Formats: sequence, C-alpha cells, structure tokens
Amino acid sequence: MDSWVSEFNDLSRLADEIHAGVQQRNRAPHNSSATSTLQATLRKKMSQLTLRIATLDDELYKVSQNPAEYHMYAEPHCDRSPRCASIHHDMI
Repeated sequence: MDSWVSEFNDLSRLADEIHAGVQQRNRAPHNSSATSTLQATLRKKMSQLTLRIATLDDELYKVSQNPAEYHMYAEPHCDRSPRCASIHHDMI
C-alpha cells in the first residue's frame, strides 16, 4: 500500500472520530465544561483534517502534472481524486 492510500485511510478514521465527537457533543449538556473541552478538541481535529486533505490534494495535483515520474497512471489518479473530495465533502 502506498503512502497516499495510507494517509487517506488515516484521514478516513480521523473523519469518523470527528463525526462521533460531533454526535457526542450534540447529546451533551450545552453549558458543561466537558462540552467546551470536546468542542475545542473537535475544532483542533477539524483543522488537522482540513490541512491533511489539502496535502493529499496537492500530492494528486503533482502526480497529475507528471504521472510517469510517480509511476502512477490515469486509473489510480482518477480513483483518488473523488475519494479525497468525498472526505472533504462529508465534513462540510
């Protein structure tokens, strides 16, 4: 498994953690300190996710400019762009 796929899988898990945290926050009392802590943690994780998705997008762009240099051809690249976009879209 190459590094892009590994990073994508890590981001998928991070997105799942964020989703679970949002659900937990929505069930918690709104004025508790635990809720404030959870919200801060979720904001931090969202920032990390956003940055790491941008990095994956940048890597895809580099590959698309010169796929032979990265030993990647159209099929894997075409598969990865929508996968990356789907994580980003799911978190919006």
